[in-house]
Amino acid sequence: MATGRDLDAAPLTLAENGRSRYRIVSALDGGDATRFAVKELATFLEQVTGATFDIAWDDTPPSPAEIVVGPTNRMSLDDLPADL
Repeated sequence: MATGRDLDAAPLTLAENGRSRYRIVSALDGGDATRFAVKELATFLEQVTGATFDIAWDDTPPSPAEIVVGPTNRMSLDDLPADL
């Protein structure tokens, strides 16, 4: 269900013209299920957008455009702004 707050949010462009600046990041030690989920997400995003989404593990330096899957060494929920 969309609320007025949702309608005021800025659009998020994951890919444009077959290119994406986003990569998918997960924990290096996330386990088989998480690795499978990350690969599936990359596949589905490519099918929807036509862009390839690189996969990286959390032992790499952070980048400004990441889709983080599962618990990682990136920000925790407590670090996120309350109004997000």
